[in-house]
Amino acid sequence: MAFINTPDLRTLQDAVMRADAALRGDSDREAARLALVKATAILATVSDGIADPGLREEANAKYGTDDIEIDDEPATSAGDQGTWVAAWVWIEEPEGDEE
Repeated sequence: MAFINTPDLRTLQDAVMRADAALRGDSDREAARLALVKATAILATVSDGIADPGLREEANAKYGTDDIEIDDEPATSAGDQGTWVAAWVWIEEPEGDEE
């Protein structure tokens, strides 16, 4: 799983629309090319946060339990001496809070 912020998503959408218009002959091809260069850079940055399968397996083997679950394609963030791997943590409803 990769995360993308809203401004970058809008840039990607703009690039696709410009490229589509250029392919139809309705837009400036150079503007479409520049938009696609920006989109490619954004996608390259976003894809850096996708874990390789080995990291998922290692995280799951070390921390995975009934209360901690690692996604199939977790978000990751590389650090100097390791990598953060996103996980889901189960929180039980407190007893006695039933309505």
